[in-house]
Amino acid sequence: MPRNSKLLRRYSPLLGLFVILTITYFVGDHPVSTGPAEGTKFSGPPATRQASSDRLMIATFNIDSGKGADGKVDLARTARCLQMPDFVGMNEVHGFLWGEAKNQAETLSNLLHLPYLWVPVEKRWGQETFGNAAFTDLPVTHWQRVVLPSHRFGAKRNYLLTDVLWHGKTVHILTTHTDWKPGGEEQFKIVRDVFLNLPAPAILMGDLNTPASSELIKGLKATPGVEEAVDQIYDTIPSRVDWIFLRGLHTKDAAPVNLKASDHPAYWASVVLK
Repeated sequence: MPRNSKLLRRYSPLLGLFVILTITYFVGDHPVSTGPAEGTKFSGPPATRQASSDRLMIATFNIDSGKGADGKVDLARTARCLQMPDFVGMNEVHGFLWGEAKNQAETLSNLLHLPYLWVPVEKRWGQETFGNAAFTDLPVTHWQRVVLPSHRFGAKRNYLLTDVLWHGKTVHILTTHTDWKPGGEEQFKIVRDVFLNLPAPAILMGDLNTPASSELIKGLKATPGVEEAVDQIYDTIPSRVDWIFLRGLHTKDAAPVNLKASDHPAYWASVVLK
């Protein structure tokens, strides 16, 4: 028998095992969508806050999994970027991590002292591994997680619509993280249209991966009744891709907060009813 045939027979079981393990790894590690969901409350202690102020403090922050400019993951530093918010939308929040007992949303909830909602976009190995989060101590009447279309092997995306009560009004808050890759423009248009069709007061905020120079951003800013909060206070920041759009609300103050806690600044706004 030729030498090559003997070697093939000898090592074929190992080769077969290698093929099985390789397929198992790629199937298990391939992200799949978490699908839609809805509910009527956030996790953690029940909200008891009284709406004593006439200003609503909101913030959006892509936390890059808590990794700062120094390469270190420090969720306490992440939380320090957010001072006394009423509602926070976060992007790029990790869920299940090897060796971690809880997801980052729960950890940040304890640091911010706010009830939270973990909004995963993908699963790997059967675990919810990555996505977004929202935090608020305002009364939540309903929330809905909606899947956005994505390319077959692209990142998974969704948006969260949260209805909160504030001074006897229902404020509709849409938080999301749209893609910068092919398919992101379609996702942007979907969340834009949802936002524009919500009853006022309504808010759209998140990492939209779309700069100020984009016709999509220019068009939304030019829509009657729409206001972009940070632009009301600051000159346009050309590199900015995190936005806070308002309808039925007006900006009193806003600012970026950059403590090098992420590759994005946090952005907050103080708004009032029109």
